Amino acid sequence: MKCIDLYLRIRKDKIGYLRFILEGYDGLAQLTTIDAGQGLVRLLFPGSRYNEVLSLLDGVAVDINVQHYA
Repeated sequence: MKCIDLYLRIRKDKIGYLRFILEGYDGLAQLTTIDAGQGLVRLLFPGSRYNEVLSLLDGVAVDINVQHYA
């Protein structure tokens, strides 16, 4: 199973919120904070769940001001 790394920049005060949401979806993705001050996070998830992760991010994009980083 191939895992995907997705780097995002989000509102720094919403890092915990996104982590909580991901945990609520039965560990859909693992969130690692790269730079809390800049809101830079990494999501690690199985490739088979790519569409689910993108769908979730679309749903919360406005709340967390998500930007694809790399």
